[in-house]
Amino acid sequence: DEAIRQFDYVVKLAPNYSSGYSFRAEGYFGKKEYVKSIDDVITALSIDGDDKAFYILHQLADSALTNTISKLKIQKAKEPNEYAWSYYIGVVFERAKKYKDAISSYIDAFDISNNSVVAYSIANCYCDLGNYEQALSYCNQAIRLDSTDTDYVFLKANIENDAGLSKES
Repeated sequence: DEAIRQFDYVVKLAPNYSSGYSFRAEGYFGKKEYVKSIDDVITALSIDGDDKAFYILHQLADSALTNTISKLKIQKAKEPNEYAWSYYIGVVFERAKKYKDAISSYIDAFDISNNSVVAYSIANCYCDLGNYEQALSYCNQAIRLDSTDTDYVFLKANIENDAGLSKES
């Protein structure tokens, strides 16, 4: 409680400092006050895509999936041209292993911004579903958008390996 009060003061002093919200969100999360945690995560993400907020978003997917998705959808409706909200929704669905919903959200984000990270995320979900052709297609798009990211090349090799193994069985 004392830490949350201190972070309240940080937020009051510096309302555009995302870390104040992220750390307070962590405090709320620890107290299982998920709605308050989600609100602070969304605020931190809207300021600068704060890494800590992104990490807490994953935890919220595990503990408060429905509320997290609902709040992110509201934010998406407020900023329909901002790809990040669709991406964050996809992240939450992927964390919950709801890959079809994740793909749908990621594709919404990709339609707004041809982003290599989003293409990579779509490829990962298709791979997890065993749809290696689609996974490979999106992985190749990620590589075209950023040929220097070794994770994309690594994923492509894994997809090709998995696709080969599934053909053998």
